[in-house]
Amino acid sequence: WQHPQRGMIPPAEFIPLLGRCGLVGDLTRYVLEGSIAECAEWQRQGLPLAVAVNLSARNLLDEDLPRFVLECLGRHGVSTNKLICEITETAVFSRSPIAASVLDQLRAAGVGLSLDDFCTGYSSLSLLRERTIDEIKIDRSFVADLGVESRSTQIVTALIELAHRCDSGVSAEGS
Repeated sequence: WQHPQRGMIPPAEFIPLLGRCGLVGDLTRYVLEGSIAECAEWQRQGLPLAVAVNLSARNLLDEDLPRFVLECLGRHGVSTNKLICEITETAVFSRSPIAASVLDQLRAAGVGLSLDDFCTGYSSLSLLRERTIDEIKIDRSFVADLGVESRSTQIVTALIELAHRCDSGVSAEGS
């Protein structure tokens, strides 16, 4: 966020405040709208790119979210397969039936699901069994040590193999 006096403020500083104020849902809808609009612009320019948007645990309890997402995609003329919703393990770990329904509706509509920061939260492999996940995203803490620490390299190699065997894509966070 570009603050007029303080300059750039990272999400780690302002998102918790929005959560305490009950404004995370509004921020998510704002980000979804802007991201999908930008994706539509890319398509008009001939760039067949997808866009990824993070969803919080609180977002997964919003039963209206799938409807909003589909309306937003339709309004901008963007195909559902051009949106990837990134969710953390901790967001899904609650096993909430509402969260499961929200994820199922998004997935059934063709929206991609990416498990963000994989192996930094609860790391329950049952998530991969219970949910269809299009991609796992390996956390930067593992990627930073690739080629430096053999244990990290072995873990990342195993995670890539796991993702492929589960018919999921895999990506890694950079610095």
